[in-house]
Amino acid sequence: MIFGLALSITAIQLAFAPPNNQVEVVGYIAEFVVSFGLLVWIWMSYTRITERITVEREKLLLLNASLLLLVSLEPYLLFIVWSGIFLGRDQTLLDLSSIAWSLDVALMFLILGLMTRQGILHPEHDIPPAISREIQNLVNWRYVSAALIALAILPMLWSWTFTTSQMNDASPPKLIVLHARYFYWVVALGAAAIGAGWIARKGERAMEQFGDVRSPAADEA
Repeated sequence: MIFGLALSITAIQLAFAPPNNQVEVVGYIAEFVVSFGLLVWIWMSYTRITERITVEREKLLLLNASLLLLVSLEPYLLFIVWSGIFLGRDQTLLDLSSIAWSLDVALMFLILGLMTRQGILHPEHDIPPAISREIQNLVNWRYVSAALIALAILPMLWSWTFTTSQMNDASPPKLIVLHARYFYWVVALGAAAIGAGWIARKGERAMEQFGDVRSPAADEA
């Protein structure tokens, strides 16, 4: 229910912020796609972890609640940043919001790794060593992904900018300021997806040795 609500928040926000020109139309659609795609990615990983949990321990409950909180915040924070690019909001506000979004996403990946360790790699689960290694590799990659995304908060990635005119009839024309942090998000999330996919393929090959077609690592990726 929380994931469903988060997926609809952006659409509701856009309904109350109608675009003023064609650039804003494309920009708002892109923002919706980014937020939707990220949350679906997190939701799929989350679901594949929770369906393998046999005992709901206190640590898992805490991680679960924390992840749902971060999921609820993600579309709100991204909307502030994305709409601010076109509406010319205060750069200090955008800087703070973009830092908060970076940390929000980084923590989601971190929690996915912790939930995998607590829920699947727990000693009471009888997992073949080869599969356990692949799942541990996925956990480690979740941690690396979280660190990569968290690096977006570096001040230099905000101070480096690219400025372009917005297509409108305003005189003088409004400017769109694109910070290096935005481009870094693409690189960090792309690396996280590629790494998870590579580990998934390794997990599938390891699972084939035990007569199954998919591994937990492949599912979680």
